[in-house]
Amino acid sequence: MSTGPPVIAAPAAAVGQAPWLSIVVATWNAARTLERCLASIAAQTEQDLELLVADGGSTDGTVASLHRHSAQSAWWKSRRDGGIYDAWNQALAHARGRYICFLGADDAWASPMSVAALRAEAKAEVAKQAEYRAFLKSESERSELIRLARYGRSAP
Repeated sequence: MSTGPPVIAAPAAAVGQAPWLSIVVATWNAARTLERCLASIAAQTEQDLELLVADGGSTDGTVASLHRHSAQSAWWKSRRDGGIYDAWNQALAHARGRYICFLGADDAWASPMSVAALRAEAKAEVAKQAEYRAFLKSESERSELIRLARYGRSAP
């Protein structure tokens, strides 16, 4: 059952630029837990994120909760869907983030610093991977020089 066209309300900070993180939430009759989930997202100190919610046509007050939180949502829609994977795919079609996070409607971030900590860990991991790639490249170049020297050729 559709409640009409999707409500699209991008947070002012996200207009015109891609966010670091897209948080995707799929719901269906989740009124009992959704408020806690949305409040934990709103409380995050890291604000370079967007929220996308695909609701499967809830009849229990979930849609009212989504209306109350529409200002924090980049996109949401309530209509009958083919299950959680279909709902996720609907939301993913609108996601603009560099990274995607799937959060259950009955989940909540552990603290207001959770997304900031996640971003710091991701940044550290990217730096480690870049360092590792540079190491592999230098090892590869060194191997090439050794191979050239073994066969009596001069290195470039």
